[in-house]
Amino acid sequence: MKKTKLIALTMVVAMMMMGAGYAAWTDTLEMDMNINTGHLDVHFVDIEDEVTFVDGSDLYMNASTSYSQDDEGLQNDWDNALVTLNKAYPGAKFNIKLRMKNNSTMPVKLASLTSDPANYAQWHEVGLGSASLNIQYYDENNNLKTQVYMNPFDSKQWDDDDNTVPVNGYIVMNLGFTGGEKVDEETTYPLNFTPIFEQFNQ
Repeated sequence: MKKTKLIALTMVVAMMMMGAGYAAWTDTLEMDMNINTGHLDVHFVDIEDEVTFVDGSDLYMNASTSYSQDDEGLQNDWDNALVTLNKAYPGAKFNIKLRMKNNSTMPVKLASLTSDPANYAQWHEVGLGSASLNIQYYDENNNLKTQVYMNPFDSKQWDDDDNTVPVNGYIVMNLGFTGGEKVDEETTYPLNFTPIFEQFNQ
């Protein structure tokens, strides 16, 4: 009887030792991440002398500039610029200057510039006048980085890095116009240009 009890006790101890050999403690850690994205925002800003007149054209012409937004936003955060020139005439010369600031959280680049085909027909095929465009790229410290000269009616796409605008940098577009001999009296001629911006690494 005593021998049997001893054997049973020995088996229990052996089983306990086996359990201790195979058991292992574990600890689980969790890692949570929040990735907050930035934003891309290029907008028009107020500048002085949006329109300047050449060769005495200011004696007869005047101009106004207004800005608006596609949706609600902050003041001085405009998406649309409307320049209105009054009392234009054949041979009148004027320059339009518009500034676009990069208020994004990353550099952006001017990917393309397009104009309404109807504008091209009026100004070139009909002969309403001549136009030129100078695009200047500035860094956040107001230093001129580079500039491009082109015909504003020739749609253009860029694929290089020279047109990158850093955060808080800006672009200035200088459009020059000369009224042609075929400009009609008391007529409104619309001009529509669309600059498209995208993130720098596209």
